[in-house]
Amino acid sequence: MRATRRLFSVTERYHGERFVVRAGSPASHAPATPGAPVETDRVVARAKRGALLVTPLFLALVLVEFTDVIFAVDSIPAIFAITTDPFLVFTSNVFAILGLRSLYFALAGMMDRFRYSRASLSVVLMAIGVKMMTHTYPKAWLGEHFNLYMLGLIALIIAAGVIASMVRTRPAREAKPPVRPSTARSAA
Repeated sequence: MRATRRLFSVTERYHGERFVVRAGSPASHAPATPGAPVETDRVVARAKRGALLVTPLFLALVLVEFTDVIFAVDSIPAIFAITTDPFLVFTSNVFAILGLRSLYFALAGMMDRFRYSRASLSVVLMAIGVKMMTHTYPKAWLGEHFNLYMLGLIALIIAAGVIASMVRTRPAREAKPPVRPSTARSAA
């Protein structure tokens, strides 16, 4: 964020859904949301007319994309722990970059339901770390299908976290009063 602020002039406020505004243009005086009152932006007021300014929305985009790159770089050692095939390493990282953002929003909405997902993911990361440190020993012990066993272990750990979360967050069944038979009789 600081590096981006040093490189670009950043407005104080959002200007609609714009990443960049030109000082003095109607867009530079647009409110953050449609119909909201217009508030003065000191950065826009001080800027030379016609200068390009980036909005805080652009900073958010830079931060999200930087996080995507960090996760992609971080996942390279993890995928090398599973396989050394360059095609699989490349394609898994491409899919991680493309799908990470949408998966994040899906998981963020369900984090309260899957409360043990963090614990299970930390156990998965520990298992991968142990595998990376002791790569030759388990492979010699378990044979050529070692990666299949490791994948099964990871699936089992994640499934255990999901099942434990579902059992823990199951809504308690409310006690309903017993149904009484109707005392009114139908007219014959």
